[in-house]
Amino acid sequence: MLNDGLQVLYIEDDELVRRASVQSLQLAGFDVVGHASVESAAKSISADFSGVIVSDIRLPGASGLDLLAQCHERAPDVPVILVTGHGDISMAVQAMRDGAYDFIEKPFASERLIETVRRALERRKLVLENNALRRELAGQNAVAPRIIGRTGHRAGAAAHRQHCADGCVRADQRRHRRGQGTHCAQPARALAAAGQTVYCGELRRAA
Repeated sequence: MLNDGLQVLYIEDDELVRRASVQSLQLAGFDVVGHASVESAAKSISADFSGVIVSDIRLPGASGLDLLAQCHERAPDVPVILVTGHGDISMAVQAMRDGAYDFIEKPFASERLIETVRRALERRKLVLENNALRRELAGQNAVAPRIIGRTGHRAGAAAHRQHCADGCVRADQRRHRRGQGTHCAQPARALAAAGQTVYCGELRRAA
């Protein structure tokens, strides 16, 4: 299949035109769902919608331009292709400035519709792949600080043990200057270097 799991929403209130266009796209290998109104299609449109939208501009209820505005808010990366009559060309050109992917003027050949949809799907596929890659990288970046954090914790604990040992050494040195003896300076450093916790109280008892 050419769609690679992507879908086309085709919105057209004229049933004969909708059926013919949907059939042409399906024969070209696309997964297509037809809708008679924007309101009917709206429930299928979200930021993670895996596909593109083809919509007539003039529809009962919400128009194709209303749909384009909704997509800007809810699904800004989803390509919207507008189908327009001859009198709506300037409107369609403005819609492209406002973010529509492309427009097709009625009447159109099926080849024109198929090629435009194909290009839009290729663009949508690329965006979805890039989004998936960003999520994967974000997950990897979220794991890295935890690994670094555990390493940093071990280094911090070792530094804390060394600090305690050095404090005990300084205390012993002060006792030595007062003539109280010093028997713990070297053991304290040795224990700290070995990764063991040194308690000043124990060293004082040993002295």
